[in-house]
Amino acid sequence: MKRLFFALTFDQSMTGRLTSVMDQIKPWVNQARWTRPQNLHVTLAFLGACGTQTLGQLAGLLPPLAAATHAFSVQLAGWGLGGRHQDLLWVGLADQPALTDLVNRLRKALSAAGLPVDQRPYWPHVTLARQVDWLGDKPQPRIDQTPCLMTRMCLMESLGHKEQLLYQPLMCQTLPLDERTS
Repeated sequence: MKRLFFALTFDQSMTGRLTSVMDQIKPWVNQARWTRPQNLHVTLAFLGACGTQTLGQLAGLLPPLAAATHAFSVQLAGWGLGGRHQDLLWVGLADQPALTDLVNRLRKALSAAGLPVDQRPYWPHVTLARQVDWLGDKPQPRIDQTPCLMTRMCLMESLGHKEQLLYQPLMCQTLPLDERTS
């Protein structure tokens, strides 16, 4: 069984901006499980443990979804804590209709294939750290809101390795550019 999810991955520029936010926050944190820079992404749908047959179905969904989705820009927007224990550090994404549309089409395709679909409202964010233990006051990091063009959608596997998560792309597709994004 593989723990799978669909995600959008970042270019080096956005990864650098997110790493900068993490670096600004780290002095204020006693301990945390920080996300590795190469693992930073926007989750579109988390599927959990899936067998080989399901993996094949999921791989079949990616090409048509990506082909029907033009590359679009996202902006970082604020940060906060969330999760069951309020110890998940995240950076949010500004409202982006193209992202919401992609998630809705992905959920519809998963449902049509008889696969599980998360029924909770979609929450666009990037997880920076888990199990965050603050030293005291919380910082006010500077968040660069320069738009980032999202051009790559992937089916990913989540692997546990020495108490650190590793996200392995199993299959990726480039989102086509249109005249507004080229």
